[in-house]
Amino acid sequence: MWKSSSEKNWREPLLLLAVCLALYFFRLGSFGILEGGESYYPAACREMVKANEWIVPQLNYQIYFSKPIMTFWLINSAYSLFGVSELAGRLWSSILSTILVFFCYFTTRTLAGTRAGLLAGLILASSPLMVATCRRSSIDAFFCAFMGLTLCAMILVLFTERKRWWPLIWISLALAVLTKGPAALVLFLGGLVGYLILQKSGGKQILDCLKQLRIIPGLVIFTALLLPWCVAVSQATHGLFLKVFVLYENLSRFTGNTNSGKHPHWWTYLPALVYGAFPWTLFLPAAMIDAFKSVKEKFTGGSVRVVGEYSSVMIFSASYVLVTVVFFSLSRTQFDRYILPMWCPLVIMISLSIEQWLRANAETSPAVSAAKSEVVSTEASPVGSVEMSPSVSAGTAPVDVTATAKTEKIVSPFLAAIGIIGFIASVIAAFVVKDVQTWMRVVAPTGVLVLAVGWVHQYVAYRRGEFDKSIIGLAMSTCIGFAVVTPVLFEYWYEKTYAGVHELVKSVADTDADVGQYKEFMPSLLYYRKGPVFFFYHLSQLIPRRDAAKRAELQPGAAPAAVKGTPISSDIGTSNGPRPASADSTDPRVFILVKKDFEPELLAQPQLNLKLCARSGEWSMYVTSDFVMDKPPTLEQSFNRLNWKDSYGSVSFSSEKDAGSLRFASFNDGNCFPGRHGA
Repeated sequence: MWKSSSEKNWREPLLLLAVCLALYFFRLGSFGILEGGESYYPAACREMVKANEWIVPQLNYQIYFSKPIMTFWLINSAYSLFGVSELAGRLWSSILSTILVFFCYFTTRTLAGTRAGLLAGLILASSPLMVATCRRSSIDAFFCAFMGLTLCAMILVLFTERKRWWPLIWISLALAVLTKGPAALVLFLGGLVGYLILQKSGGKQILDCLKQLRIIPGLVIFTALLLPWCVAVSQATHGLFLKVFVLYENLSRFTGNTNSGKHPHWWTYLPALVYGAFPWTLFLPAAMIDAFKSVKEKFTGGSVRVVGEYSSVMIFSASYVLVTVVFFSLSRTQFDRYILPMWCPLVIMISLSIEQWLRANAETSPAVSAAKSEVVSTEASPVGSVEMSPSVSAGTAPVDVTATAKTEKIVSPFLAAIGIIGFIASVIAAFVVKDVQTWMRVVAPTGVLVLAVGWVHQYVAYRRGEFDKSIIGLAMSTCIGFAVVTPVLFEYWYEKTYAGVHELVKSVADTDADVGQYKEFMPSLLYYRKGPVFFFYHLSQLIPRRDAAKRAELQPGAAPAAVKGTPISSDIGTSNGPRPASADSTDPRVFILVKKDFEPELLAQPQLNLKLCARSGEWSMYVTSDFVMDKPPTLEQSFNRLNWKDSYGSVSFSSEKDAGSLRFASFNDGNCFPGRHGA
């Protein structure tokens, strides 16, 4: 029935390439840096490239302890090749996402044929959470790509004849650890143990699994890739970086010692699953039912309906989906994008479940049944493909009672209705929403119209019994519609939320004055400021200039104020860029960015002698020369003064100011940053 995987067929790969170009690359640099996961890395890499720093991550001209080096290497390389820009910063995110889509296609095609592979590639490429993350320079896009490659390679090695892919498991796992740290190992080992338990594996099966994964040579590859940077950064920081990253950043984030991203509820990721892979998460319950039926049959030895490697792949995928959700649900710091590493097994589960249903329908149709014996004797299965359910191959399963068939009966008309309602809503929104560019008013409803037409057409095809056309039509219309709508949403979001404040901070990019932001934390300002920014939450952090001078006179042993060209640390390298955030400026002015919600608080202090410089949207910029910023120590200085009593950050401080620096060292996605005091 299916073409051999060894046959050359370029139609599906070219189609996937076009889809990825449209979803991930079209108008990729047409909007500025966004907050919420992207803002840290473009700014940090701008500093690192200028300082020619490739070992120690930096942000705001000091050490950035929150993440390992891989994200910085990728963005730094793009900046070095193409110059510093929003497009260059996002380029690797889109490239790695495209590679992941193709490898997911290849893996699923090997398992179940070309149609299943194409469906998996289209589902993965067009998943809303995937698109929203991968169109930004987000660390979660890189982590998703490397973990996805790891899991796909494991599936090929464990369940097909393509054993030569085993080195990719360890290469991509090492890159995942270099991207986000120990979480990669927890997911890798947790999912594998879960699979072996659900598979009811005995000692022989466990040893065979480990043998196929090539544990010893794999660990050699893994260590060879991971160890050099660990040694280099440890030497450069005298062991401080790894100590802070492992003991403070990872454990404090997991236990909730951060001041944002706290959603400690077991159900947090359930809605993320629904909207993150919509509309395909509507098929997830059926896929999970298939997987758990397989588990039940493994343990009870009941009537076998789904057997062979198909059953094992479903159990393997379900294990990694469940382990990922449970692990991040236990964490006290939760963001929807954290569960992206499970997207590949999720998509493979859904694709195989749908493929099994489509094959069952094809096998039980009168035309196929009449020619069945000839088809079976003359056509080849994909090389290394999994064994599908005997009920499918025999054509005797009652198609209408399968979980996927029951799901499709509900999903198909539901999506048709959603498409129609969505188009009507988009037309209304185009006229109602204010401050929207004309092209956006036209393009957005057009994209939703594509979705509506495709989703209605899939229902028509379903009613005609053309199930394969219904599913592939749904996938294609979803890809095209999302490709049209997504750039509009990103650009509108940027214009409404961040464009104004970015324009203001650009106007002081060439000054040596202090720049601060009151009661907001937006690391993207660092990118456009091209220099340090001070984020403060209390007006007491602005002190009269004369008092600052007296304080300096009373502390004769204090280090002199830094100027341009001063090293970030006496211990760690030098920087040819602007001064560190904790150093004093040579320009007496202090610029303060404030949102209109907090502007009255600022203006209620006449002693500040503030003068309005400019307004843009909801943001204003004021200047004063009578006050200066009371800057806390850098994180490096504060961490060096810690008395490390345990690994959870239950530490004592040598001063209250150090405590203030670290109390909010993990802000917004747990990222260390200077100058933050508790609000």
